Amino acid sequence: MISPDAKGNAYTSNILYTHSSDLLTMQEIFNVGPCLRDTCNATDLSDLFVAGAILN
Repeated sequence: MISPDAKGNAYTSNILYTHSSDLLTMQEIFNVGPCLRDTCNATDLSDLFVAGAILN
């Protein structure tokens, strides 16, 4: 992630992310819904950012 709100410092996570994770995160950032297809079952990318950077 390239963002001033990213955790940085080579942060790694064991969480499985998919393309649906990207879509879910964008839907949360822009506050749009309903979920697109499998997006409702995905994990968003909030773990890669500092707390509060992505509001859901």
